[in-house]
Amino acid sequence: MNVWPDIAVPSSMSGGIFDPLDEANMETGDDAARPRFSVPRQQPMRLERAAMSYADFDALVAFHANQRSTPFLWVRPRTGVQWEARFVSNAITHSESRDTPGRLAVQCTIQPIRRVE
Repeated sequence: MNVWPDIAVPSSMSGGIFDPLDEANMETGDDAARPRFSVPRQQPMRLERAAMSYADFDALVAFHANQRSTPFLWVRPRTGVQWEARFVSNAITHSESRDTPGRLAVQCTIQPIRRVE
């Protein structure tokens, strides 16, 4: 399995887990909840870099081109926990800023699949 490229760590990350309960509201105003029978999945992770170099951006785009449909190994920077992950549709967006010449603001979205023990 390929490993996430050695590029600058994200300046911010957002994500979460899906609620493990299915809930329903009844016409009577009552509600009910039951556990889902499938394993709760992680929500997609949005990795943002405020000022990424063009070299790191090129490495990320090349990695995306090779790994678009196959899982890869990703390490969460703060915790060091390894995840099997994949890219989601429209995974990479970027913008150039006059405030940081020679750098890009880059957003990348991956889907954690399972934690690697």
